[in-house]
Amino acid sequence: MIYLDNASTTKIYEEVNKKILELNEKYYFNPSALYKSAIDTKNLLEQARAELAKNLGTSAEHILFTSGATEANNLAIFGMLTGKKEAEYIFSNGEHPSVYNIANQLKIQSKIVKFINLNKNGTINIEELKNVISANTHMVSIIHVSNETGAINDIASISKLIKQTVPTCLVHCDGVQAFCKVDVNLSNTMVDAYTISSHKICGPKGVGAFYLRHGVNLKPSVFGGGQESNIRPGTENVPGILGFVKAAEIMQSNFEQNYKKTVDLKNYMMQKLQQNCTNF
Repeated sequence: MIYLDNASTTKIYEEVNKKILELNEKYYFNPSALYKSAIDTKNLLEQARAELAKNLGTSAEHILFTSGATEANNLAIFGMLTGKKEAEYIFSNGEHPSVYNIANQLKIQSKIVKFINLNKNGTINIEELKNVISANTHMVSIIHVSNETGAINDIASISKLIKQTVPTCLVHCDGVQAFCKVDVNLSNTMVDAYTISSHKICGPKGVGAFYLRHGVNLKPSVFGGGQESNIRPGTENVPGILGFVKAAEIMQSNFEQNYKKTVDLKNYMMQKLQQNCTNF
């Protein structure tokens, strides 16, 4: 079968699957417990956190693990909400449903929500953003790479523009389609929260993570045992998380090769479409 739906989900790497099976046998312990095997499991979890952080250009204390990007987006955005009635929330019209439907939910809750239109190439309209943002803007959410078109937004310049205009404004970014596919270095941005997913990069389903900038205090919407800085409590899926990090390691090591292959396939497809389709 020729599979053309990798933006939706990917087949897990064989070596990642093998690693997860091994970890389920050897490290099935609760990383919050205090006996040696549990502490060893906790150490593996923290090593994985540090490795994932490196791939994002940040450090381990900024990384929180979740069950996926949908949960991460919800935890980040709802955690950023303020009780101020005049607060405004800006979203692009190119957001993934896990963000766009949050915006619609905020409207139902009588929050002030504004949407930014896209340019013809699928990127957000910067001039419109400049016109819409105001002193009351509390948060802006911008997708890094579109899951529909592949359009890439320059989150470094956009986040800096937002912070220069409204220094207190929070910036959320859905980075699911960007991670391991384009260069991501969050130290060069002013993004406050950045979400990623495992199953988009040949890792296991049911695992995600997000970056949280130092000093950003999220209000928890889930309550439990205090894991993941009390933002996403619950026993962590250590085998899945380590599988996620292993997949990221493989993807990053093959970054240039994967990028070239994708470009070559795109060019081949465009050539064949132009040759065989009228009015293309």
